[in-house]
Amino acid sequence: MAIALPRNVVVLDIDQRPEKCWDARVALESLRSTYDLPRCPTAQTPKGGAHLWFALPDGCEKRN
Repeated sequence: MAIALPRNVVVLDIDQRPEKCWDARVALESLRSTYDLPRCPTAQTPKGGAHLWFALPDGCEKRN
């Protein structure tokens, strides 16, 4: 299922995949400790991952 986002919104998708040793909580902690991420709405995915919703700065082009 696809969601049409407003032009100024970008979503960072962090997957939880134990079979590949991907831990969404560890990845999120690492991102937050490495980068000065702005506060943003966050949603947990059904499989335990996360979606972080950011406002895209003016002048930036949204890409996949």
